[in-house]
Amino acid sequence: MITNRITIFAAAAGFLAMAGLAPAKEKGESGMGEYTKGNQFFEAKQYEQAVAEFAKAIEANGKQPAFYENRGFGYIALEKSAAASVPFSNAIYAKPRFS
Repeated sequence: MITNRITIFAAAAGFLAMAGLAPAKEKGESGMGEYTKGNQFFEAKQYEQAVAEFAKAIEANGKQPAFYENRGFGYIALEKSAAASVPFSNAIYAKPRFS
């Protein structure tokens, strides 16, 4: 049951990331290397490392909502739903995706 939830969250994170990162790729904004590493750790089910990489991506570029979203999904995978609420809230207030 928990594996199904994690799979769903991982798929949702991928779709959200594709939509949210299009502007970042065009502008060459920083944080993409850390974000990519975080996604690799997430796919390998190394969620602690993934959360740490997403945190580095946020430090490098706090205006990218997908960085916050994926950090939230990492916390959910770690079954830390209370901690996940902060990055999800921050994603809402980050730079608009389609401005």
